[in-house]
Amino acid sequence: MWTDATRRKHARKGLRYSSDMTDAEWAVLEPHCPAGSRLGRPRKWTLRQIVDALLYNLRSGLPWRMLPKDFPPVSTSDPSAPTSGVAASWSRTALVEALTGS
Repeated sequence: MWTDATRRKHARKGLRYSSDMTDAEWAVLEPHCPAGSRLGRPRKWTLRQIVDALLYNLRSGLPWRMLPKDFPPVSTSDPSAPTSGVAASWSRTALVEALTGS
């Protein structure tokens, strides 16, 4: 049952989109993200921006090409894209464990 205390705890105010992660949610997920490589170009998009794009797409159900322009490009954030980078490199098991706490 929703009380005033639980509504405040789970409020999504102050976020760019309601699907964006809070700082507390990112703190749980960040340790499970792959570290950046010392080789090659530095990342243009933070992992948090990529995860926010994934969550936005899951929540809205829009096609990948319809993501707002303030998200990373489709080639970076779509895990099913043939050249997808960071989004496809996470172990599904590690992400599920991080999100469920098991």
